[in-house]
Amino acid sequence: MALRFAILALLSEQPMHGYAVRVALDERCVGLCEPDDGEVYRVLAALRRDGLVALTETAGSASGSRRRRKVYRVTGAGRDALRAWLLSVPESGQRARDELPLRLLLAERCAAELLSRIVDRYAEHGQAVLEELVALRRPDRPPKTFGALVRALHLETEIRVARADLEAMDLWRAALARFREAQGAQSEAASLARERRR
Repeated sequence: MALRFAILALLSEQPMHGYAVRVALDERCVGLCEPDDGEVYRVLAALRRDGLVALTETAGSASGSRRRRKVYRVTGAGRDALRAWLLSVPESGQRARDELPLRLLLAERCAAELLSRIVDRYAEHGQAVLEELVALRRPDRPPKTFGALVRALHLETEIRVARADLEAMDLWRAALARFREAQGAQSEAASLARERRR
């Protein structure tokens, strides 16, 4: 599922042919999204069929010796679908933080204004998951069977993991704020340097 949106994000930056999409995925999403060549082309075909990408032209070498390639661009519907995915969180049962790094890497170039909102949505989701788990606790009922003990320990483990996920969201928020602050300072310094040269 994430591959569809990784491809949409890349195509929202610029039109590309399938091989260029694969290369860009390898460069930008190392360890987070590693499809094989056939998978990239299957997803491109499905995105085109769904109206999320369209063919713009074909590209080939100037000498004409290479086969002409299909060049894809994202459509308005594709941009809308990408934005909706960036602001969504995985369905219940999936670990929310598993897709967060990929979403942030993709959003940084195609929807940078959403970065903080993406982390906030993940934090809200994590808080809801934690509250659901805590509500399942039965501290007034000590386990009477081994099976009940295992279930109680599993629940307690899930609660601790959910708390750790929430702490991680605080870490992500703080790091993102520091990064943006540093970028703003660099941008301001560059502007001042340009003005001095004039």
